[in-house]
Amino acid sequence: AAQPIVDGIESMQVLYGIDTVPAAPNGDGFADAYVNAATVTAAQWLRQVVSVRISVLASTILPVAGDMDADNSRTFFMLDAGPIGPITANFGGRNQNIRARVFTTTVEVRNRTPVPLAP
Repeated sequence: AAQPIVDGIESMQVLYGIDTVPAAPNGDGFADAYVNAATVTAAQWLRQVVSVRISVLASTILPVAGDMDADNSRTFFMLDAGPIGPITANFGGRNQNIRARVFTTTVEVRNRTPVPLAP
């Protein structure tokens, strides 16, 4: 069964930076496109993934004082996903708004061993 390991994480998404520019011998080292894991080919995993873009939607565990029903309209956008939200929780029989924020960063894949392209 699924079990949370960190409270307050509503969503996490990852995109992979692909170096598609064919420069000798293994590309120019810069991501030209960011794609999800389902579209990365086996050859790209070996020599073209040069960075990873990670996005996390984090929220408070309890509602913030003063946030009530009227504030439950905010939606969030992360990387290539559709809108997420509004993020709400039921406390004391009232649907109360939860403060949330998207954090996104891009990390270079370092220390990867380049695989020479076939002639």
